[in-house]
This record gives sequence, structure tokens and C-alpha cells, in this order.
Amino acid sequence: KNYFISTDLESFLNEMQTIFKFMESNHAPQENIEKVCIYIIRLLELSKAGQGNGYLSDIQERMIQSISMSVSEKELFENLLEEFCKINRFMEEIQESNIEKRILGYVDEHYLSIESLEKVAEEFGYNYAYLSRLFKKKVGASMNRYITEKKMKLAKELLEKNKDMTLVEISEMCGYNDYRYFNRVFKAETGVTPSEYRGKKFS
Repeated sequence: KNYFISTDLESFLNEMQTIFKFMESNHAPQENIEKVCIYIIRLLELSKAGQGNGYLSDIQERMIQSISMSVSEKELFENLLEEFCKINRFMEEIQESNIEKRILGYVDEHYLSIESLEKVAEEFGYNYAYLSRLFKKKVGASMNRYITEKKMKLAKELLEKNKDMTLVEISEMCGYNDYRYFNRVFKAETGVTPSEYRGKKFS
């Protein structure tokens, strides 16, 4: 179960092979093989990972079909292993989806104070390249691009609604301690400087 939860597919399948070899060497009857497979599926608690009873029933049905249709013990256990591979791959997708949501939630909450993407990777304990791939898969843009767009959106709102606030203050509120850098980023993103943008809004 722990191998499965951590998506350690190799170790998980090694455990399954050990179980299947034991059943094969003891010529376990079909009924017992079915019971063991169903027990293992329930042990994995797929329903707690967001999968309903319909999904569980479908898995069980496929496994029972594999058991009844296999012409040899070797074919039987190969088919069952393949079914567990499918389950594992599906659960990897579920877990990745959950990770994507957590990362996006973290970035939305902390985008003004994120110092580097490497720090975000450290926060979640993931490889930077892996985390970047998941984030881009979730939002369709790199994390840098996403953060910049959120900062520029905030900058525009502050420029439009706070006429008396200085540009340096707005720069700092948008997570830029260097106003000159903020000015360059803003112009690159909007085509005008912050002061020009404000001038148009209040002219």
C-alpha cells in the first residue's frame, strides 16, 4: 500500500509478483485468486483517492475477466500485473492533479513574495523541472509568466485606483523592490511605462 501511495511502481509491482508467484506455485484456485485481487484493490483505498464505487467495480470486473479468460497460469498473472500497472498509472495522474492544484494555490497566495521558482520546488520537495512541468500543464503557462501576469494585473489596478500612491510604493506592493526593474517589466508587458499608463487613465 505504501509503495502504491508513493507511486513507486517498480516496488509495488515487485510485491505483486511475489504474491502471484506464491499463488502460482501453490496452484491457487480461481476463487482464491479473485479474492486476493479484490482484497488488494480495496486495500489501496482508491475510493479515498477520489474514485467512486463505479471505478472500483470496473477494475474488479476486468480482473475477474482476466482470471476467467486466461489459458495458462503464466498468462493469467501477466494479465493481472498489467491491470495493476493500469491502476498505478491512473493513480499517478490523480496524484499529479492534486499536486498541480496545491502548487497553483500556493503561487496564487504567495506570488508577491516568491523569490525564485527553485524556492517553490523546495517548499514542495519536488524536482524543479518536474514542478515546472506540472505547473505549465495546469495553467498553460510557465510559473514565471503566470506570476508576472498576476503582478502586472495588480499594478494596473493600483495605478487606476490609487492616484496619490507613488510609483515606488506601487512597485513595492507588486513585489518589486527595484522600481527601475518594475518600470522595465511593466513597459515590456503593456507597451507603456507605469507613469504613462496612469496618465492615460487620469487624463
